[in-house]
Amino acid sequence: MVRDNKRVMLVVPPRTILDSSVKRCCTPIGLGYIAGVLQEKTNYDIYILDCYAEGYRNEKQKDDGYIKVGLDKKDIVRKIEDFQPDYVGVTCGFTSEIKNVMDVCRIVKEVDNNINLTVGGLHPSNYPKETYDMYPEIDSIILGEGDYRYLDYINGDLKDGIYNSKKHVPFTSVIEDMNTLPFPARNLMNMDIYLKINRHISPYPKRERTEQILTSRGCPGKCVFCTSSRFWGHHFRARSPDNVLKEMHQLIDNYGIQEFQFTDDTMTLDRKRAMSIFQGMEGLDLSFCMANGVFVNSLNEEMMTQMAKSGCYQITFSVESGSKDSLKRMRKNVNLDRVKPLVKHAKNLGISCHGTFVLGIPGDTEEDIMKSFKFARMFDSVSFFEVSPLPGSELYDICIEKDMLKDLSFDKLDFKNAKVENPQLSSEKLDLMIRKENNKYVKRFLVKHPIKFYKKYNRFIKENPKEFLKIFGRVT
Repeated sequence: MVRDNKRVMLVVPPRTILDSSVKRCCTPIGLGYIAGVLQEKTNYDIYILDCYAEGYRNEKQKDDGYIKVGLDKKDIVRKIEDFQPDYVGVTCGFTSEIKNVMDVCRIVKEVDNNINLTVGGLHPSNYPKETYDMYPEIDSIILGEGDYRYLDYINGDLKDGIYNSKKHVPFTSVIEDMNTLPFPARNLMNMDIYLKINRHISPYPKRERTEQILTSRGCPGKCVFCTSSRFWGHHFRARSPDNVLKEMHQLIDNYGIQEFQFTDDTMTLDRKRAMSIFQGMEGLDLSFCMANGVFVNSLNEEMMTQMAKSGCYQITFSVESGSKDSLKRMRKNVNLDRVKPLVKHAKNLGISCHGTFVLGIPGDTEEDIMKSFKFARMFDSVSFFEVSPLPGSELYDICIEKDMLKDLSFDKLDFKNAKVENPQLSSEKLDLMIRKENNKYVKRFLVKHPIKFYKKYNRFIKENPKEFLKIFGRVT
């Protein structure tokens, strides 16, 4: 059957997570941008299928304390049969999701082998040959930023950033002018699901109607554990303040959004731009948090004062270690001497301070870990991540070369289980140290600051009383 109009389905697969984790549920911004481009440039019928969000309450227990969350196969089959797509694009945001991605790919081809099937995202972009060779269901892999590449692919005009049986062309360009991108096509998402669940990157929002927003791409940092900069690039590319504020107003008007969570890697890198955005938010009766972490060296008291005026209730400080030796090993450029006065100023403004730490970099000793624990005590809350050598990162290559990985399973590469065989500190010892300290930290916060504890976690506890103990796990 030949149709006049092409039908395109963009898919978020189910996810596998630790059953001790607080389940987030974020709008698929990446697919939203791709759909936004298709919606602006074509008259295609477009459908965003978020198997994870639509099956959020559907959990299947797996081995080793993991659960699979999302729609069952029969539900996915029904969605595909009902829409009858010509093209299906499946996103793979994390290496740990590659098996779930391929499960969806197999289902697509079982329904109709003639559907043109692509995958994209971090893992397939970093390992296109391996991904393509392992999974024959895939017709093509879209490499790097897919916003315009997927449109060019459908139109048969993709010149770079593609891997298939005929072409092996790496991506050589990125979108320089971020203002040219249409806003994510949230009109194609079931926004009621995300707003009702209300658990985004930072799973303890202050307000009832929350949405994430991305204002930039690229990070000049060269942290050895990061895969994001290899995908987005080291060149910082940012949307203008007017463009960002226009999207905010649209979300307020269309969806009644009360809180924004900034998910940029380095939102405040350009201080002048960030200040303009925060100033533009003042008077809008909004709350917001820096959910994905802030580069400490980019903060100053003037900026934080403006952030407080504009509704900021939490800043996540990407410290990563309280040991200067460890910071050198991970190539994290953080001035630790600046952190304490910044945290003190933020607290005086009524802003909650969260710290993130990446522990267990090869070469770390027990003393380095204890320095991080001690340094972390200035924060209201913390996330102690056990370093995970993600495929695509420099750390992964180092660990492979030195035979330092205890488990090569892609689906177990998360930040809550130690993977690196570090001669200075065993993975078992590191895991035990972090579990004890994290539990101790949350209890200390509850005893010393019960009002702050109540303000941060009250909404979550009321809505999810059975999950109360997860607060004492390693979450934001």
